[in-house]
Amino acid sequence: MKTAVQDKTTKAVKVEVKTPKPVICISTDDFVKMLMLEKGANIISFTHCTTMSKNGKMVQKDRKDKTKKNPYWGDCFKTQDANDMINFHYDAGVLRRLEKEGKTADSFKQGESWHQPILRTDGTLTPFCCKKSDPRQIYLRFMLNASNNVEYHTADGKKIDTENVKPYLCERSNYENQGLEKPLIFQVWGIDDITRITLNGQRYQIVR
Repeated sequence: MKTAVQDKTTKAVKVEVKTPKPVICISTDDFVKMLMLEKGANIISFTHCTTMSKNGKMVQKDRKDKTKKNPYWGDCFKTQDANDMINFHYDAGVLRRLEKEGKTADSFKQGESWHQPILRTDGTLTPFCCKKSDPRQIYLRFMLNASNNVEYHTADGKKIDTENVKPYLCERSNYENQGLEKPLIFQVWGIDDITRITLNGQRYQIVR
């Protein structure tokens, strides 16, 4: 009598282990030149660190109680990781979202901007913009998808509780001029405040 025997041999399965690419150190100029070569909408992520002690970021007195001076003025920095889309057409993006929400283009109340996009000679967008009153001042222009690991701290790295900072932060735009229920978050950040970037799977450390 023949007896069926179960084959318990385990077949080897090849698992490809991807080794992260080494971080490449680049200068701010190299960073700008690299992004200038990027054509078409693309997703990037970067780490941003900026001083809060300047106009548009933080006020020198409590927004509600003007008798309280800002104890963090002069030594408060904000660090965050951002996931973004570069080379996007802002107006067209807003209009597409309005259409999806069943609204007309008249819902978009466009205003005057202090900056303007930098275009290539062929008319295509670059990821940068410049200040209208001083074109030498260059900024990174992007649509913010997500912001993570937001932290306030002193110059020597001492953490500052976010709740303590809030009374002195400038009020942010709610983008109500777009007329959208889910607005497109359009941001302009200084290139000298960007410390790390990941583009097309490659990580870069910006050194100065």
